[in-house]
Order: sequence, then C-alpha cells, then structure tokens
Amino acid sequence: MSNTITIGRLTFTSPGSLTQNKSGNEHSLSLNGVFVDSSLDTIKYLRDELLACANGYYTVPFIWSGDSSMSGYVKVMGAGISTNRVMIGGYEYNIDLDYLGNMGELEFESQFSGGLIENDHSITSTTTQFYAGPVDSYNHSHSNTPSNFTRVGADGNTIVRYASDIRSYNAKYLIDTDDFYKNSCKIYTDDVADVSRLRCGLESPNNSPSSTILENGLVKMTFDNNTAQTRFTIQTYDGDGYKSATEFAVSRGTSFTEWQGWRSIKILKNEPEVATIRLTSYYDATDRDQRLTFDVTLRRGARHFSIVASQWSSAQFNIKPTTAIAYTDNTSYSTSTNNDTEGNRIVLGSPNNFDVDTTNGGINSTSNTATLKAFIGFEFDGTSATSIDTADKIRDQYLDNVYEVVRLVRA
Repeated sequence: MSNTITIGRLTFTSPGSLTQNKSGNEHSLSLNGVFVDSSLDTIKYLRDELLACANGYYTVPFIWSGDSSMSGYVKVMGAGISTNRVMIGGYEYNIDLDYLGNMGELEFESQFSGGLIENDHSITSTTTQFYAGPVDSYNHSHSNTPSNFTRVGADGNTIVRYASDIRSYNAKYLIDTDDFYKNSCKIYTDDVADVSRLRCGLESPNNSPSSTILENGLVKMTFDNNTAQTRFTIQTYDGDGYKSATEFAVSRGTSFTEWQGWRSIKILKNEPEVATIRLTSYYDATDRDQRLTFDVTLRRGARHFSIVASQWSSAQFNIKPTTAIAYTDNTSYSTSTNNDTEGNRIVLGSPNNFDVDTTNGGINSTSNTATLKAFIGFEFDGTSATSIDTADKIRDQYLDNVYEVVRLVRA
C-alpha cells in the first residue's frame, strides 16, 4: 500500500476521502475508504478492531502517510462498516474522529492512586512505587523528582521512575505518535482462523482462549493449549528476544488437580499503561461446572504479573512449575534457588500466607481459600540483579500498588 493510515494500533488502506471540520476548539475528521488486503481474514480483523475502539474513550495516535503534518492524537467517536461482497473483501469504512492536537499543543498526564496491598508479611511501606512512560517519552515532570532505572525491552529502553510517594503527585510527559506504543501493554488472542491478533479494545473472539498472550516488552505470559490443563508460560526479554520460558500449572487441593483447560477469554482493561485479562475454566469434566476465574494484570515497565484467581469453593490453591526445580522460601516471596541458563530467576509470592515447595518449586495457599492473590515474574540477572530488579524489590512493586490513569491535557 503506497499510502496508509494509522489509528491507534491499526494500520490500513489510506482513505478515499478525508474531511476536516473545525468550530471553536472542536476539530473533527471524517474518513471514508475501503479496506484492501490480500487476506480476507485480515480485513475482517481490521473491521472488528476498528469497531472495538470506536467508543470515544481511547486517546490514540493518528498518522497519515499521505500528509505527515496531520500526525497527532484523536479519539474514535464512531465507525461504520458497509459490507458489499464478502468473499472478495468488499468492506467499506467510514470513521469519525475527534482530533485533539499534536505534541506541541498537548501533553500526557498520569494520575495515580492505589495503596499498599494488605498482607500477612508485616510490610507497611516501600520505596518502590513506580510508573513508566513509553519508550522515548520526554519532558517528564513529577513533583517528587523520583529515581530512575532503565529496563531494556523489545522496543527499546523503558525508564522506570520510582519513589516512596509516587502516588502523591501526578506526572506529565510528552510522547511522539510513532513512539506511543513502544513497550506498552499488549494483548493478543486468536481470530476464528487461529491467527494471533493484537487487540485494540475490549472485544475479542472466544476462539482458542488458551492461545492468549499478555506482554509489555519486558515480560510475556502465554496460556497453554490443552483441554485438561490450566497452564501458562512466562518469559522475560533478555537482549535479543524473550527467554527463560517457564511453564506453570494452576491446580486445586493436595492432589494438585488442574481444571479442564482455558475455556473463555475476556479483556477487562486494554490501555498502553495497564492491561487486564480474565480466563475461565471448569473443574468437573462431565457437568462442566465448578468454575475457575483467573485474572491477570500487567503494567507498563513491570517485570511481574499480578494474579487474582477464584475457585467455586475453598480448597488449597496451587501455582507450581510443571518441571521440578528447587525453590527458596523467603517468607514474603519465593525464588528459584539457582539462576536459569539465561542467568535469571523466577519470583513468585502472595500477600497472604503461603507454603513453598522447596524441592519441586511453586507455592500453595497455607489455608484453604476460594481466592488466591499472587504475583509472578523475574529477577532479571538473577543473583546478580541490581537496584529495583532484585526479588525483594519486585515483591515491593507488587505490594505497593499504583493505579494509573493517563489522560491528555492542553499544554
């Protein structure tokens, strides 16, 4: 395609027409065109994702290769798709955008809230409340002037800013449209043709939920495809790709029985700074009941995932690696005892009391429970980790929770 248009995470055929209207401070764009691609499945994906983000809520980058001077930020206020001849991809689109401006006129503001997660480990404060802007964001401003730490990710260097009182002040920064999604949180699910697709909003086909991927350029979680197992694999970015792949099983009771595969996927939140997904399963293969709900949240800049798992009745809850490996019990968290072949270590823990299997690895709830809160991630560089990459600091970044909402404001 000689000319393309990018709206948020989608890039597609340049519009046949683009109309601008401005009245006072209101600046709107109307686009009309036809999706063109050699794959009908790709055209259907573009159709579905365009409609998914047409809610007037998401602030997203707008880039038109036909006129680079129009690059800026927009909200998709509405979108329509007209289908003429399905088999040859006759999908015409019309899109209404609220044009917000460019980085000379605007800046992003991160608003923070949250609090220390109640825990059984007598941890009442930390020094590692954190946030991270996109790669290559600039002109950062936070009243506390927090410390900086660089984490190298798939799209470049993510600068993590941390302090004991990040939540006390808002932060502001600028980011060019081309850099907006670098090392951002991303969700991939399969389409009906079993092709993994990047999701733009809260909608997703429920096709093969076990193939769901959640990543942020630093860590990745992939759910495993087996109808009699509830497993996931985590990896960490290590210079030239995701490495240190480790598979875990979610199970119930002292028999460590897994649920009957991942059966549904729901996207609860899908923002560049944070994403949350929910997978479900059932325990009873005959009646298909006795539900498991498994929520996973990932923040931009984090090396860990936050988990909230709920089962239908109280029992021992377990998260264990599927290959036996020695773990060390550090009371408020556990680690794999030795570095893996890439020099990294797993960090796994819970705010509530838990037991560690020091021989085979993993944790289980000390008492029977219907809900398990946990965190899992990596101590990057293992026993040689520095600063906020050490295992105890990963625990603190989970416990001293920061809830971030990003909005666009006039400069």
